[in-house]
Amino acid sequence: MKSINKDNPAKKELEKLYEAGELNKHDVEKQARSKNSALHKYFEWDDKAGARKFRLMQAETLISEVRLEVTRSEVVVRVPQYVRDTTIPTNEAGYTDVRVVARRRPESVGLIRYELSQALGYVKRTLDILEMTRLDPTPVQKIVTEMESVIDSY
Repeated sequence: MKSINKDNPAKKELEKLYEAGELNKHDVEKQARSKNSALHKYFEWDDKAGARKFRLMQAETLISEVRLEVTRSEVVVRVPQYVRDTTIPTNEAGYTDVRVVARRRPESVGLIRYELSQALGYVKRTLDILEMTRLDPTPVQKIVTEMESVIDSY
């Protein structure tokens, strides 16, 4: 799925959902059911092929693909607009606007630790795969150690 930027009607619909309350995959999927919704085309509606569980996964993907353009020193960077809400229990799925998080230091720290931990999980998975391939895991072990140190620094 391609990033959803600026003038995309789907982005506008997601922003309306966010402004109306918590942005979550269940509300996105419900909104997208209408054929008139800009979100509708992002989902698989053939129940034999997809079913509701797949559409909920698509909603999570849709939320994570919304990009916000941030300009710093004349450089434009596209960042995810909606990020994991680290203030809610980990067994609940919810998102918040990165601009809101950026204004609150405790939430910013929580989000950075969460994102780094997610990345660390992939690096550790790579380390596990390296063990199976019998290739030298030393460089990746160094990355794991350094990432754990960075996470602890926040």
